[in-house]
Amino acid sequence: MTSTNPEKSIKRCAWVTNASPNEILYHDTEWCRLPIDSKHHSDSYLLELLTLEGAQAGLSWSTVLSKRENYRKLYHSFDLDKILLMNEDAFIDIQGVIRHKGKLMSVLGNAKVVKEIQHEFGSFSEYIWSFFKIPYTPIVTRFNDLKQYPTTSNESILLSKDLKKRGAKFVGPTIMYAFLQATGFVDDHQIDCFLAQSNTDHD
Repeated sequence: MTSTNPEKSIKRCAWVTNASPNEILYHDTEWCRLPIDSKHHSDSYLLELLTLEGAQAGLSWSTVLSKRENYRKLYHSFDLDKILLMNEDAFIDIQGVIRHKGKLMSVLGNAKVVKEIQHEFGSFSEYIWSFFKIPYTPIVTRFNDLKQYPTTSNESILLSKDLKKRGAKFVGPTIMYAFLQATGFVDDHQIDCFLAQSNTDHD
């Protein structure tokens, strides 16, 4: 008797076709998903995803995702106050992360920017929602083909421009669009993906 793997029959977005288990788990449990109860991720989580998206520039998401735990260890689980105490000495002889000094150092500056935003808006999450016409309502797009999806949006362009003005790095419009997808402010699951129908976090 031939057994079938139920995972094989689940339709997912095309970008996770033949993906690693880490990518599939990330797609199924995090990507394009907001907390159902509050519509707010923690600021440490948002900084983590901003860091990972910035680290991905020029690389594959699979590469970055495989190093996620090492980034968490390096940046103290993205505790803002602890990151603000770090300096370039923290990156001497590091292993297990992408060794790009500009990207690594940018997290220290970006943490400072997020801290300033918290004082101004209450949270990084509230600040991000301020760029949306309808706050606390993610932008949902459903296409059949990945090629139909945009790589930037009005929101990502304005967010990028403002973050750069505040001194943040590795926050270009394309990176910020990927960040908005990653954190659920934008929901771009393909129309035939099982999460396009069953993702109830937006209800």
